[in-house]
Amino acid sequence: MPHVLIVAARSGGHRLNYVRILAEESLARGDRVSIAIEDSDSSLAHRDLYLAEVSKSAALMEWSDFSPAGVARAADRVKADSVVDPDGDQLAKAIFKNRGWPAEQAITLLIMRPEAQFAPFPGARRATTVVKLLMRRILSRMQGVRVVILVDALTKEPAPNEVPDPIDYRVTAESVVGFRESHGLDGDRFWFAVVGAIDARKNVDLVARAISKLGSRAGLLVAGKVSAEGKASVTAALKLLSQTESRMIVVDRLLSELELDSCVTVADCVVLAHSNEGASGIMGKAAVAGTPMITAGSHSLKRAAAQIPDNAIWVPLTEAGLSEAVANVQSTTAARPVAADARLFAERLLS
Repeated sequence: MPHVLIVAARSGGHRLNYVRILAEESLARGDRVSIAIEDSDSSLAHRDLYLAEVSKSAALMEWSDFSPAGVARAADRVKADSVVDPDGDQLAKAIFKNRGWPAEQAITLLIMRPEAQFAPFPGARRATTVVKLLMRRILSRMQGVRVVILVDALTKEPAPNEVPDPIDYRVTAESVVGFRESHGLDGDRFWFAVVGAIDARKNVDLVARAISKLGSRAGLLVAGKVSAEGKASVTAALKLLSQTESRMIVVDRLLSELELDSCVTVADCVVLAHSNEGASGIMGKAAVAGTPMITAGSHSLKRAAAQIPDNAIWVPLTEAGLSEAVANVQSTTAARPVAADARLFAERLLS
């Protein structure tokens, strides 16, 4: 019986949902599963939310050393046959610097951020992205190392070394009605939603400035745990919208997958105004729900929006761009639900 070790060095965002999907697929295949998870108080809430069910069949091992040597020791301790890191950017960089993977077990690394995030000067972002590409090529030639890249869930015919972001969408009529009623989302307004891990990169204050011009016709729902870096942006948005006829509701806590799915279904429009590059799980959920989307900023969101032009538009990450988009979205063609499957994510990482 094959034994898979899944690495969970960080638990924030939807990382443990990736771990859950991998663990469920491995267990369904009849594999033994161990999960090396960060040993910290901050991981407990995420662990309870995402791994409560799979922990009945998989072995959770608290671990603190996620260096290449540390992960190799974890693999030896549980006698794993293979290792998968679904948040592999940091470990990939460490293996590259170490000039090799120090374990007998093969490891699969999922690169979540294949592109550079920020550019301190013109051309820097492109240069850093090229460096990342070269690093991945070198890693792929190392003994026992397999590198795969996370791409948008809506990518058509992903390359063999690409893994589409899994869309795990499950709602019920009761969950949708319950979410709307419990959070006071009145039907007289057009509700825009910023959903997921709420940090500075989601530009809530900029979104609020655009929505404020719609007055009593609109509301802004911010749903998800607000990070320390995101509090200033959310506070500024609340202050601004409290001075207008627009409403703002903040649900500042971890949301279950059912709540996230219900949230993007209830919203009239999901707004993804991102300063960073990378696939968006929320975008995939909104696509399956058939909820219109305004995307802004990142090139990765622009590419994803182009795949579903009936569901999403992309605008520059500016107040003017967002203001025009929120003013026009109510009159655009109704979005249509997009079919998607989360299975390819697990199948490719575990192959």
